[in-house]
Amino acid sequence: MSTTIKFNKVKILLEDGCWLCLRPSDMTELGKAKVFCNDQKGEYDAEIKQHREKRSLDANAYAWVIITKIADSMRPPLSKDDVYLMMLKRYGQTGVVKILNEDAERFKRQFKYVEEHEKLVPEDKAQYFRFWVGSSNYNTAEMSIFIDGIVNEAEEMGIGTITPDELERMKTDWK
Repeated sequence: MSTTIKFNKVKILLEDGCWLCLRPSDMTELGKAKVFCNDQKGEYDAEIKQHREKRSLDANAYAWVIITKIADSMRPPLSKDDVYLMMLKRYGQTGVVKILNEDAERFKRQFKYVEEHEKLVPEDKAQYFRFWVGSSNYNTAEMSIFIDGIVNEAEEMGIGTITPDELERMKTDWK
């Protein structure tokens, strides 16, 4: 069993051991915490990270609509996945890492979008890879950049997109 609870204040108490106390953001969050704690048996793992609003499902769906239109308009036609990778390479989140040779295959299995990168310094024990993070892991700002790029590409190709006002509304909804 797991739950996510949004909180806005933390207190550490050093009496009767060590306690980490979280103040839920509102009564709904408090209710979720109570339900979870009432069912507690055994030990649990906790992960604490900064809260970020999730992007809307509309954003992801719209990205795929435009990607599909671009793919269908290409001659010869490309697959949606090919266009998605092309857009990731142009507008997506990327990085370059140095991986030991014995770890290279495992790294490539972990990242779906990866290619060998030119070696910055000759190496016999390691390789460099460029990777792209899939858009399903983007926050709202990253997804906004990604969609803007896709929309610009579509408009340059004469493919119809939503109006700038609609796009702005969608971006506002992400925040």
